[in-house]
Amino acid sequence: MKSIYIFASDKLLTFSSLTNLTLMKIFIAKLSSRTTADDVRRLFERFGTVSVCKVIMDHETKRSKCYGFVEMPNDSEAYVAVVETNEMDFMGSIINVKKSKPQPPTAKK
Repeated sequence: MKSIYIFASDKLLTFSSLTNLTLMKIFIAKLSSRTTADDVRRLFERFGTVSVCKVIMDHETKRSKCYGFVEMPNDSEAYVAVVETNEMDFMGSIINVKKSKPQPPTAKK
């Protein structure tokens, strides 16, 4: 398996074969309470196609919980997006961005 090297600003990304491009789910934390899903989508679309973008809201207060998720269908674009946006000042907040950890399946009710 050959390695691929991508330079994103001053950071070097290394990952294996781009032949199996898969959907990557990205977790974004420490968003400003006024950041919307459209704001996050516009940020990540700078790096490629965004298929899903959500900012998680509190059901009772209808206010942002200050975190969200983005799904990008091309993992090479997604890796660059993660590196470029992690610890970025976005709408007045320093955001934390990383690949989302897979969640165990939930039991259907």
